[in-house]
Amino acid sequence: MPHGTHLQRIARDVRARRLGQEPLEPGEASEPVQVRAREGVLQRFKELSAKERGKVVALGLIVYYYEGGLEPEELEDALEEMGCVAELIERTPDPVWKFIERIWGR
Repeated sequence: MPHGTHLQRIARDVRARRLGQEPLEPGEASEPVQVRAREGVLQRFKELSAKERGKVVALGLIVYYYEGGLEPEELEDALEEMGCVAELIERTPDPVWKFIERIWGR
């Protein structure tokens, strides 16, 4: 075997599959970031898949901006722009919505 042939470039999607990861979809990006939270919360966050962590971050940003005074229509627009409004709303159990309403005093 010629020297260095094992170092050939492997396509990203092939490399990701070999490492047991799902390749990025068009428009997706991946970035290592530092997260600071309570230990239990951080542990649960780390147990999620990368795709699930992305959804948590998206929803968290929406909640963060909503507390800053987003109108309901603006909140819906923000969710639609992120491409996950229907899935998040359908998958969110009623007790979670009740808890959110109680926190926001609605």
